[in-house]
Amino acid sequence: MLQFIMDQNLLLYVCGVVCALGVVSQFLLRHLYERLINETQSTGEPKGKFLRQIRQRFQNCSHLNDKVNDITSFTDRSIMDYEFLKMNLHQWQRFGQEALAVCLLCCGVGMWLLFRNGGAVSIETSYARAAVISILLIGLAYGITDNKYRRYSLKTRVMDYLQNSGAVKEYREVDFPDQALSGIQEAAAETASASAAVNIGRKIRHSVKSNPETRAQKEKRELKENLSREKAGQQEIAAAQEGVSEKEKNRTLLRQMDPKEKEQILREVLMEFLA
Repeated sequence: MLQFIMDQNLLLYVCGVVCALGVVSQFLLRHLYERLINETQSTGEPKGKFLRQIRQRFQNCSHLNDKVNDITSFTDRSIMDYEFLKMNLHQWQRFGQEALAVCLLCCGVGMWLLFRNGGAVSIETSYARAAVISILLIGLAYGITDNKYRRYSLKTRVMDYLQNSGAVKEYREVDFPDQALSGIQEAAAETASASAAVNIGRKIRHSVKSNPETRAQKEKRELKENLSREKAGQQEIAAAQEGVSEKEKNRTLLRQMDPKEKEQILREVLMEFLA
């Protein structure tokens, strides 16, 4: 297998393809930055998807928090969230570096295989030349595109757009859809009714507090309560005494009766109880 790779120069082909992808990725990233920068040139209604999303998210944050406290963090987050072919701008920036690493790895493996098979390893070998060419091409692509500066330029332009171009609006200035506006009006009406009910309750409590009970009325009320309690206590005592006297009377009558009459009365009472 290794001999087949060496005979067909597969590592050189892989190195060339990956190097080309690394160079293309940097020019593609440059194109993306230029397109995004062009979207920020106009101070009117944004036409591009990137700037429309930023504007919408900025207004939503303004509605929730009254304002955006950190414009820099907001801009960095917006740029980080932008994706092309499921890769964000930072990943495209690193793609060239990763491609260069793969190229050098392929060239290193090729030189090691060449040395293992007894070949001469020198700067003039094809793998050494491929490594040098990969470094030069990818480094030249990074230098020409200068994507770091383009990222800084995009960030500055987005911040300027949000702060100075009228994208920042007060909550009352934003145009809501009719459905949302009707919902807000209904919520405001409910809030007003609830506030009115609370105010009425406060007025009632205030009126009660403002007309306190006089001292004479308080003493009269307490006297009535004490008399009612005393009357109820006397009734309970009288009922208890009446029950005790009735029991003593029955015991006295039973003592005076003849034993046979007692037995007869007890039998009749027992029969009535069992019936």
